[in-house]
Amino acid sequence: LGLAISKRLAALMGGEVGVDSELGQGSTFWFTARLRKSTQVPALHEPLPDVRGKRVLVVDDNPRARELLGQQLTSLSFQVHQAATGVEALALLRDTGLESAIDLVFLDWKMPDVMGVDLARQVRSLGLAASPRLVLVAGHGREDLRPAARDAGIDALIVKPVNPSLLFDTLISLLGSPGAERRRQRRAQVQWAGTRQDLLPVQGARVLLVEDNDLNQEVAAGILRLAGLMVDIAGNGQIAIDKMAQNPYDLVLMDMQMPVMDGITATLAIRQREAWQHIPIVAMTANARDSDRERCLQAGMVDFVTKPIEPEELGRVLLRWIPDKSGAPKDNPEADPAGDTQALRPVLSNGRVEGAEVSAGPSLLEQAVLQIPGLDVGQGLRRVIGSIPLYLSLLRKFVSGQRDVPDQILQALDQRDWERAEILAHTLKGVTGNIGATGLQHLATELDALVSERADPDAALELTGRLKVQLAVVVQGIESQLSPAVPATKPPAPAVDEAGRRQVQELRQRLEALLADDDPEAADLLAQHAEVFRRELGVAYHALESGIRGFDFPAALQALRGQASS
Repeated sequence: LGLAISKRLAALMGGEVGVDSELGQGSTFWFTARLRKSTQVPALHEPLPDVRGKRVLVVDDNPRARELLGQQLTSLSFQVHQAATGVEALALLRDTGLESAIDLVFLDWKMPDVMGVDLARQVRSLGLAASPRLVLVAGHGREDLRPAARDAGIDALIVKPVNPSLLFDTLISLLGSPGAERRRQRRAQVQWAGTRQDLLPVQGARVLLVEDNDLNQEVAAGILRLAGLMVDIAGNGQIAIDKMAQNPYDLVLMDMQMPVMDGITATLAIRQREAWQHIPIVAMTANARDSDRERCLQAGMVDFVTKPIEPEELGRVLLRWIPDKSGAPKDNPEADPAGDTQALRPVLSNGRVEGAEVSAGPSLLEQAVLQIPGLDVGQGLRRVIGSIPLYLSLLRKFVSGQRDVPDQILQALDQRDWERAEILAHTLKGVTGNIGATGLQHLATELDALVSERADPDAALELTGRLKVQLAVVVQGIESQLSPAVPATKPPAPAVDEAGRRQVQELRQRLEALLADDDPEAADLLAQHAEVFRRELGVAYHALESGIRGFDFPAALQALRGQASS
């Protein structure tokens, strides 16, 4: 039927369909058509990912179902492993190293020893350095499992019977090439561009962000500023009260767990002042328990934003509680959408960023990030609305601020300081979600729940030990990709004519413009003309390269401009 329809479609377009087939080699199905030449900018089309040799685990207690799915996957050139129980599957996943890690796991939705959703949570809590994609295979008519599957960290749900076409589409969507991440980045930018348009009524509003963790501060403040809001930051509840005494605010975003003064205590103090009764206070919390939400409401908060922050959820909260500012004058350039082109350039309907060149593949910086084990880059970029510079900044802060957290938790547990251990685990749960470290996030979530019960120190110590090992893998991966490689010697400088000097000047101007625009293409330009820049910049080249390779574009720009002035 598909071929018949294709033949009719081709005929309607003045063409035909055909096939060339060779025994033992394969077949090529083709069609011709007469089309007008388009005047639109061509969109990028990424090649299908090479899935040959990818490792897949099929978990199903039914041997026949397990064998059938395994055969389909084998025919697609996957390396297939099988497990009949949840215990067997977890043991196999624990025993695999980075080089033999499982890329994808198919979980039957209901088995005698465990439900598929529960097994997915256990897989995520392993904190594997190379976290596999998870697919839940549900029985006919069980589409109602989707919300629970999503909450458990499952990437896709397919319903039995599994046909080859459905299986192929699912595999391609989950095991896409680096270009798929670029498309996800662009979709995030396009979606946020629409959300930002919806937020026009609140642009120019002033928001107080109360958060003690600098990584969470950067995520929330970055999103708010891209939306055209003015943002002040307070590191704890006491600082927030001091700032509110000095400035008027339209809304307060309040973290729950902070040193000096926590969110509940600060909210109670704010509500005691009549002049501040009208200011909406929105809780930011990684706890989704009803008891926590009830405490927030009783203290005087009006709404909740879960951490890690979802940009669209935050946008809805802003619109719900901030009065319409569309008629108010905007005397602050931070709240002016026209002045925000450096942060978020206009996004066209085809997903391209206006003024940006279309490259054939991922930039060198994107390639580096995509190779870091334990990171779901697509999820991390979605949380920062597709902003690569902001995401890379978060990775740097994650390494500097979180590498020693497991040791701090172990010390707190040794001293039976449950409150400090809970604050540390709670914070780690949020920041790992911000960067897309899904395996670490599930471990931190499990630890946060365990220490909040204050009942089993031995289990908490064991879980923290596992967390420490997995965190070290992610930190090492980030550092290995972001660290600069400094050459030992400087090559001799050949003679340069006038034309060569003009070319060097043009390259410098182009690099400076890219760095000023926080454009990752600066890394590609440096790589293509490394010898020229090394020769011209001398010792300043190392600072320039270090800044670009470390994703610190302001430092790289300073090195480039400093050498020019000297």
